[in-house]
Amino acid sequence: MIADLDIILEDFDKVNPSDRAKEIRVELLKEVDRIIDDANSIKEVTPKLLKKELKRKRFKNLYDQLIKARKVNDTSSLTSIINELFIFEHTQPRLEVLKDNTYSKVVQKKREILSELRNTGVFVLERGTIEDYYPKEITSSNKISMAQEFCKIVNDIKKINSLSDVLEIEGDSHSELELIFKRIFDF
Repeated sequence: MIADLDIILEDFDKVNPSDRAKEIRVELLKEVDRIIDDANSIKEVTPKLLKKELKRKRFKNLYDQLIKARKVNDTSSLTSIINELFIFEHTQPRLEVLKDNTYSKVVQKKREILSELRNTGVFVLERGTIEDYYPKEITSSNKISMAQEFCKIVNDIKKINSLSDVLEIEGDSHSELELIFKRIFDF
């Protein structure tokens, strides 16, 4: 199974994690929550403190727009609003911290849990989603066209390896995507 990074936050139990993976997850989320709490404990009002309320208002506005577009069967607006809702979903503070590689403790625990999950055949994308690995040459705006461009541009192991971080596994260096493909395709 290949999953986006948010599986660590939601539906984690559905990947049938080992007891060790569950322990690591608890440790990882404690560190992530500590970082978020530290960022939100600033005494002066900042955009981060208002983030939750702003999101709530934004979501309600998007929902209202969605209802109006459905009534008049405006497919273009519906698509745009749905894309916007997905962007809204991906701005969760926990997910943002998980994706941010500047927090060394988070990176260490994240890689530990991802390694544990790989041992059970569950491959979680460290950067978030597959689109986070796409090279800058990908210019399409929708997921299907982006995937098609990706297949045209990234067509050999060297290019695949260049798209992800190098991980040290049992003394050997492997790109994250190489590890996934080797395991899936058994080469």
